[in-house]
Amino acid sequence: MFSDEDKINIAKEYVNGTIGLKKLAKKYNIKSYNSIKYWTIKFNVTGEHKTITHIRSLWHSILFH
Repeated sequence: MFSDEDKINIAKEYVNGTIGLKKLAKKYNIKSYNSIKYWTIKFNVTGEHKTITHIRSLWHSILFH
């Protein structure tokens, strides 16, 4: 189980572009990389490499895939 602070830090690591979703999920033993997408949206985490359009597309991918 991850604390909110942990989730935010993992989401920040993703949006900063240092590692992809699948590798990040594996690094932290997260069963579904969709969790990281969700945390990114939930905590409104943005980074220099991810725009609001990218965040919206993450939300769309969670809802419709």
